Amino acid sequence: MGKQSVWKSYDQKELKEVDAVCERYKTCLDAGKTERECVTLAVEMAKEVGYKDLNVYIAEDKQLKTGDKVYAVWMHKMVALFQIGEEPISNGMNILGAHIDSPRLDVKQNPLYEADGFAYLDTHYYGGIKKYQWVAQPLALHGVAVLKSGKTVPICVGEKEGDQPQFDPGVLTEGDKTYLYTGFCNGKDKSRHGSMGMVLDKDMLTVITEPVFVVPSGSYSDGTGFEGHEFFEASSIRKKGSLYYFIYSSVVMHELCYAVSDNPLSGFRYGGVIVSNCDIGIDSYKPAAKPAAFGANNHGSIVEIEGEWYIFYHRHTNNTWYSRQGCAEKLSFDGEKIIQAEMTSCGLNDGPLKGEGEYPSFIACNIFTNDEQMYVGGAGHPYIMQDGRDGDIEPAYITNLCDGSVIGFKYFDCKGLTAFGIKTRGYAHGNVKIKTTWDGDVLSSIPIDNANIWEYNEIKITIPDGVHSIYLEYSGTGAADLKSFTFVC
Repeated sequence: MGKQSVWKSYDQKELKEVDAVCERYKTCLDAGKTERECVTLAVEMAKEVGYKDLNVYIAEDKQLKTGDKVYAVWMHKMVALFQIGEEPISNGMNILGAHIDSPRLDVKQNPLYEADGFAYLDTHYYGGIKKYQWVAQPLALHGVAVLKSGKTVPICVGEKEGDQPQFDPGVLTEGDKTYLYTGFCNGKDKSRHGSMGMVLDKDMLTVITEPVFVVPSGSYSDGTGFEGHEFFEASSIRKKGSLYYFIYSSVVMHELCYAVSDNPLSGFRYGGVIVSNCDIGIDSYKPAAKPAAFGANNHGSIVEIEGEWYIFYHRHTNNTWYSRQGCAEKLSFDGEKIIQAEMTSCGLNDGPLKGEGEYPSFIACNIFTNDEQMYVGGAGHPYIMQDGRDGDIEPAYITNLCDGSVIGFKYFDCKGLTAFGIKTRGYAHGNVKIKTTWDGDVLSSIPIDNANIWEYNEIKITIPDGVHSIYLEYSGTGAADLKSFTFVC
C-alpha cells in the first residue's frame, strides 16, 4: 500500500495553521539574509514570548530558576535559547540545533584583488547559488561596517520599497562632481522604471543625491519619444560641447541608442540609433529592415580621439550571445544628431583597407543566409569561432558556411587586382561566388572540395580600380570553414 500525502489528511483548520507557519517562514527568509540578521530576528521573536538576555542575569547576579527563559548571543552570528526545567542539569539537556546559512555571495574581509587588468571582489558563496549568473540578477547589499572607533554600523542597500537594481554603471566627472548612471530593465517589468542618474561625492563612493530616472524602460515610455527604443542596459554618458549624450542598449538588443540633453540629470530626449550589430536601419547597400548579420545584445559608447568621434561596440561570435568581438566605427554628426554608423571591416583605419595581400575572415561585417534572422543562436548559420575554447588565444575564422551563406567585407581600395584567393577547409563540395554587392552579379567563383586541412584556392578575376565591397557566397553541399581571403595584384 502506497503512502498517502499528508496534505490529504489535514482538515481546513490544520491547513490554515500550516499556511500561517509557511507565511511566517517566508517572512523570516526575507528578513534574515545573513547570520547577523537571522540572529537579530531570532532575538526579537524570543523576546515576544518572554525570553530575556542571559547577560542581564549575570550582571545582576541573579539565579536562574525553573521556568525562566533566557537567550545568549555570541559574535552576533550565533544565538542560544534556554528554558530552565525542573530536573538538575546533571540529568542532561534536550537540545534542538539549527545551522544558519543564508544563500548569498559573501564578500571576504580583505576582498579587493587585481587580475588581468580588472579589480575584483573576492567572495565566498553559500546556499547552492548559481554563481556564474549572479551578475544578471537584482542584488542587495547586506552587512556591517566597522568604523575606526570600533563602532559597528549595519548596512542594507537595495531592500527598500521602490529600490531599483543597479547594473552596468557609467560615470562622467565634471569638476568636483561625478555623475553615476546605472540600471537594468528587462522587458515589461513594471518594477523597473529606467536608467538612473545620481551625483557622487569627491571620494566617488558616497552618493549625495537621490537617483532620478533619465531614460525610461518599456513600461514607462508612452508619450516620451522613446517608444520602441526604451532603455535595457549599458548606461554610458559623454559630453560634446554643451550637450550630454546618454548612450544605452535598447530593448531590441542589437542597437546602441542615444538620448541628448543640456542637463546631465534631466530633460533627455531620444536621439536615434548609433549602431546596430545587424545593421538594421542602414539602407545604403540593402533594404533598411534587412539584417546583414546575426545580432544580439549590444554594449559600448562613443569616444573622442584627436578631434574625431567613434563608436565602440561589439558583434557576436561562437553562435552565442555571450561571446563577443570588439568593433569600432567612425561617427558623423549633423548638428546634435549622430548619424547611424554602418558596420564595416575598417574599424579605426579611417578609410578603406588596401585591396592587396591576405586578410583574416573574422573581419567580416556581414554574415547572413537566405533565412533572414535578426539574432544569433540559430541552427545552420555561419559564425565566427576559433579552435579550442572560447577565449583561447587562437586565430579566429568563420565556420559553417552552408548553402546560401553570404559573408561580406567592406571596404577595400582596389588597384591592379588580377586574382583572388580563399583559404578553406571542411567537408563541403561546391563553389564560393565572388561579388562586390550582396545581391549583385557574380564576378567569378572558386571551387572547393572536401579537405580536413586548410587549403588555398585562387582564381583570376577583374575588379575595376576603386573602393569596393567583397561578398563571398557559398553554393553547394556540406559546410566549410573560411580562414582568410587574399587580393593578388
